[in-house]
Amino acid sequence: EKAARIWPDTPEAHYNAADILFQRGLIHPSLRYAEMAAKLRPTFAQAYVLKVLGHEALRDYKEALRASEEGLSHNPTYFSLLYQRARMLRATSQFTPAETAFQLCISAKSRGFDGAN
Repeated sequence: EKAARIWPDTPEAHYNAADILFQRGLIHPSLRYAEMAAKLRPTFAQAYVLKVLGHEALRDYKEALRASEEGLSHNPTYFSLLYQRARMLRATSQFTPAETAFQLCISAKSRGFDGAN
């Protein structure tokens, strides 16, 4: 958190704070920092993944799905976001779209999309 205060315009500082808070089980503060990281750099895919995981921890699967889709709008080939979206479609009982999304993950992985953009 201190790094985010020292470097308020640095998305990595906010992401690192979010990650540490998430690991400590402090989900709401973690989400605030992850949101700031994504706001500062909309293409920061890891920030969206952390948002998905945070909302999932709160059992807010619709918001987790929204976060995955927001992240994919900036990073359409980022494997972890593709996978998180598939998981959240399943969690929201959207089974047919989830199956399609999981198939897209398999296809993306076979084409070499490993999460690095």
